[in-house]
Amino acid sequence: MKRFFLAIFHPYKATDKEIDILNGRMGSQTFGVKNGEYILGQISALESKSGVLLTHISMMIAVTGLMLAISNNNFWLEALLALELVAYLMLALVCIRCQYQFDNVDFESIAVPDPNDANSARAWVHERQVKSEIFFRESLFRFSMKTLFVLTFLLSLTVLYGTFMTDETPQEITTQDRA
Repeated sequence: MKRFFLAIFHPYKATDKEIDILNGRMGSQTFGVKNGEYILGQISALESKSGVLLTHISMMIAVTGLMLAISNNNFWLEALLALELVAYLMLALVCIRCQYQFDNVDFESIAVPDPNDANSARAWVHERQVKSEIFFRESLFRFSMKTLFVLTFLLSLTVLYGTFMTDETPQEITTQDRA
């Protein structure tokens, strides 16, 4: 859990088991042109999908802000909307992380090749870091999809509550009108 949290701010460093899972999907463990195209395609697809989620999140933030503006000083509705707004903002950060572009300097800072180790050639280190990013971004994307589904469902219930529930009941209105 701590590794995932720290990877929000730095490149993710996958374990050997996580790299093996990704290699198994690729069908090979060597970089090569075919795997390089697969890796770049995976990153591009994840960035595009995260962009779509970010668009949805932006619309939900706008809806939440609109509901807060017309909440009619209902404490519980405002508190619920504020919590949902914060959750959407945090989820937006996760989606932005899925689109973050690391450069070679970022990768070198966490895995410098060892000249005494034949397996630590610069290309191998770079490939491992890119695969680590794919694994991490896929995990973030799955988390984002599930969380976004739940948050959108909860926001729809909150909007229904905010639309049809008011602070005044019909008896209060008639009592005030008579006075």
